[in-house]
Amino acid sequence: MTTGRAVPGAAADPERLTWWRAFDAAHARTEVHLRRALLDQHDLALAWYRVLDVLAQQSAPQVLGAVAAALGVPLSSLSRQVDRLEERALVSTERGSHTNHRHVVVHVTADGKALWKQATTTVRQTLRRHVLTDIDPTELVDDARRATRVAPYA
Repeated sequence: MTTGRAVPGAAADPERLTWWRAFDAAHARTEVHLRRALLDQHDLALAWYRVLDVLAQQSAPQVLGAVAAALGVPLSSLSRQVDRLEERALVSTERGSHTNHRHVVVHVTADGKALWKQATTTVRQTLRRHVLTDIDPTELVDDARRATRVAPYA
């Protein structure tokens, strides 16, 4: 229900709204391509790939809460994803130390790491073919730098 009154400052910042709309649409199109490619080629959900991506890039097993924070997802959602990955033997979990049994530590398995490598190749190919076709590599570096400044404290 609207009151008919203008929201203070809403009209004063059209550039940010225009940017967000473009970013959101590009993100949605990118996810469609990536979801399709990962499912078709690896029977792997994009959300599961993201979990493997965080884990595979680390030199040590990760606490589940740290992975959730890195992905920006609720711990409960991540727990379900990790359960499915564990069923496929792509990750393994263990309870934390005797002092804190609530901590769950997640390890990527050798099979998980191998699938992650294959899936990463698919992600790169999909981005190159369908998403980033007309963007110069130097622009990508600048865009990546800018992207790290978007919602840094979310």
